[in-house]
Amino acid sequence: MLYISMIVFSAIVPPSPLLIPVIGKDHTQQLTATLKAYAELQEHLIASRPDVIVVITTQTAVEYERFEINQSPTLVGTLSEFGDLDFSLERTGALGFCHHWKEQLEHSVDVHLCTFNELPYDATVPLFLLTNSLASVPIAVTSSSRASWGEHFRFGKESQHIFLTRKERIAVIVSGTLSPRLSPDSPAGFSLAGKSYDSMLIKHFRKWDTEAIRAMDPQLVEEAGAPAHQGILLMIGMLNGIGIASDILCYESPFGIGYMTAEFKIL
Repeated sequence: MLYISMIVFSAIVPPSPLLIPVIGKDHTQQLTATLKAYAELQEHLIASRPDVIVVITTQTAVEYERFEINQSPTLVGTLSEFGDLDFSLERTGALGFCHHWKEQLEHSVDVHLCTFNELPYDATVPLFLLTNSLASVPIAVTSSSRASWGEHFRFGKESQHIFLTRKERIAVIVSGTLSPRLSPDSPAGFSLAGKSYDSMLIKHFRKWDTEAIRAMDPQLVEEAGAPAHQGILLMIGMLNGIGIASDILCYESPFGIGYMTAEFKIL
């Protein structure tokens, strides 16, 4: 069954601080394809006219077997931890939207509201690269957690049912990388599973074979160390039953980390 959804845009993006020239310096030039893909996504996001942007962070996942939705009315992102002391991004939080989202979820999913004014870097980087022309659009931030794969999918699926009752046009963005273990000099070390995971996931995404993604070998995913995987399952739940055309805009790994930029167009 295909659903009519208020989700008008969906994508996955890598949140590398190296995409910011002040931080990346010469390394930024090695991510030209990713930056070009971001620019294309930005155009499509603007064209979708979102009323709310939901960001699913995965690099800074919640260390609990529950989910959190950030209801802070103001959101501030900095990149001082990466050496850029001047960078600052300010956005409005989707306070009412987040409260309703949590209230409708709490009987089926273990979810809590939190109020963190400071955005994690994996929300800050994508918002900077995608929303400079949409700075007034409220932001709702949630995160992957230590909950099971099934719980992530259920969180997404139940969220979709809630979004269907809303009047807002909703954009969903997963922020995360694929495997960080693609080469001997990778920051997380090398694993043969890294390349296998990235290749397999991209193949499934090209076909929009969500059942195959949900059925991937947990040991392979663990050995690949892919931070985005649970966030992807959450997004798949949100898009469950919706007609989707996948567009892998870019995949590159110049630093031994899999950076995939992709859009999942609502049909």
